[in-house]
Amino acid sequence: MAGDPILTEEGTRQALCVAHSIVHRIGPSVKVVDIYSSPFVRCLQTARPLVAMFDNQRVRIENACSEALYPDLFAGTPPKLLNTDAVEHFIGVPFVDRDYVTTIPFPAFPEKRGTPAVRFAHFIRRLTVLHGGDITRAIVVFTHGFACQALGYHFKATGPVEYTAVTEIDVGMGGKLTLVRYAAATHLRSSPQLWEARRRQSAIFRTESIVVLVAAYLGVNSRDVQTLHRVSSHTHHALSRL
Repeated sequence: MAGDPILTEEGTRQALCVAHSIVHRIGPSVKVVDIYSSPFVRCLQTARPLVAMFDNQRVRIENACSEALYPDLFAGTPPKLLNTDAVEHFIGVPFVDRDYVTTIPFPAFPEKRGTPAVRFAHFIRRLTVLHGGDITRAIVVFTHGFACQALGYHFKATGPVEYTAVTEIDVGMGGKLTLVRYAAATHLRSSPQLWEARRRQSAIFRTESIVVLVAAYLGVNSRDVQTLHRVSSHTHHALSRL
């Protein structure tokens, strides 16, 4: 569909790599994994391998995690997204949680500068307040590069976001957020043996629930990094106010 490209072959491989790395990262102590995704098909495709690794798991489509709907990113034309039936038909299996109700309607096109960062920040804060301190739960959000970079700005972390880069925050009691890693992409160059070694090591230090953000914008032309830096400040202010 226009404005909603699918993963490349390399993107599909990377989606499988990040799924393995997340499973090893959260470890056996986590009993509940909540998986959220932007409605853009490339994010849902990236989420699919992780969903398949858990019994009876479904992904929750969340509009707050959508791509920034800036006119310059879509040549001035609103993106046309696949509906849930079409997504599952395209991917080949039912994997979407049909009972989940997204927190906001799909954003109106075009969005003003900074608006996407604010809606995303509100969604993340909502998740962390609801589930902060629950060591048996992990939350995985498949979103877009702008969201990971905007959240990193809140923690004074900057730098480019690679394809399937992982940003991880630790959620303490009362929703206190701590940045664990920003835009990490070592899973793309690691073997399963190294993933397992890292999981055992990280499990020693992890004391609270985690939120993992995956920049699932594979197969798309690189974004304007300067634009990302400009809108990132809105996320910082939104999280600070909540």
